[in-house]
Amino acid sequence: MRLVVLPILFLSAAAASAQPAPQNSPAPHRAACAEFVDRYCKDVPIGQGRRIDCLNKHKAQLNSACRARLAIMQQLFAFGKEQRKKTDAFLAKQAAAEAKKSKPVSGEGGTPK
Repeated sequence: MRLVVLPILFLSAAAASAQPAPQNSPAPHRAACAEFVDRYCKDVPIGQGRRIDCLNKHKAQLNSACRARLAIMQQLFAFGKEQRKKTDAFLAKQAAAEAKKSKPVSGEGGTPK
């Protein structure tokens, strides 16, 4: 049964991804604010929440759909920043533990006789 289902799923996914998105249409999650990004924030570089901050500065000029999407984007960005901090702290702790394990104990690790 699995042998039949997997190729069908693969072909379905390939067919769906092969359909090109219409040119000049923003991704569905960006559509609500695309007009306002073009109007107020098109010269703001992408990344590090700069466009979200730009839209927030122009919040009074945004329609209700974009304001609602902006609130979601702000929550997601804040969540991502918090997760990044936690991940960085975990990785630093893990690297310190690995470094401690690989350090030779005094009296060991000298030159072989």
